[in-house]
Amino acid sequence: MIRLIEEFENNAQTTVTCADLTRYTSSIEKLDAFCEDWKSESKLAQECFQRASKEMTCDKLNGRFKRLFYRGMNETKRKIIEAAEVEFAESGYGGASVREITNRADVNVAAINYHFGNKESLYQEMVRNRIEPLNRRRIDMLEKALEANDQFPLPLEQVIDFLVRPILTELMTDDGNDFRFLRVIGRGLSEGQAFMKEFHRELLQEIVEKYTAAISDSLRNPGFEKVAYGMHLLSCTILGSMMQHARLELVSAGRIDLNDVDGLCEHLVAYISGGLRAVSEIEMRGVK
Repeated sequence: MIRLIEEFENNAQTTVTCADLTRYTSSIEKLDAFCEDWKSESKLAQECFQRASKEMTCDKLNGRFKRLFYRGMNETKRKIIEAAEVEFAESGYGGASVREITNRADVNVAAINYHFGNKESLYQEMVRNRIEPLNRRRIDMLEKALEANDQFPLPLEQVIDFLVRPILTELMTDDGNDFRFLRVIGRGLSEGQAFMKEFHRELLQEIVEKYTAAISDSLRNPGFEKVAYGMHLLSCTILGSMMQHARLELVSAGRIDLNDVDGLCEHLVAYISGGLRAVSEIEMRGVK
């Protein structure tokens, strides 16, 4: 299918006839992987073109054609990714069924094979769909603040806020606020799938490196071991507080609003910052 699009684009200096458009749209419509919205729109585009009284150049038609193609493709992928998140959250990676994902998304197995190839690739795409925009936002916030501060160390609380607030805001305001995606991550990590460790390492490498350096600078560089312990405990605190957020209702006897994102951010930033400072001041074994 991508080959058809590329062929269509490569003809930009020629003219396209009704027969050309019919060939492209018919080829697409033969693929069950495309959703009904795309099929309907491609037929409309074909009918409109066939009623046209003159030929159009490919470059005039190409933008509309690509928008129709990619909108259909993205809609199908979106449905599959959303269904996969539910299935992986409920069943874990090992127990998740591709057949059940297709049932939830109301697509056939060909759609998953076409867009993702296999279950492992689908899982990775689903996680990237969530994590990469968050990581980019957090890295951008940190880099802009450092630039505004002439690359001097930032206050620790500011760095931790950049790390914490975007992910809390994104995931705590999810539909139903059930922390579904966090359950996906938690279950995935606990299952120990062979590809999972390397995948998460690759996905988080840039943000871990940048924030580790920024936190170390904010703490006046207390040493590798202290920073490593601090980052490990920081990650566990963020993940644990979000996955177990419902416990707050129990310990507060219902007096704290579980949807108060700002309140959780403020307390988590203060807690993590205090813990990092305490760790940075520990006398490590064998160190006087």
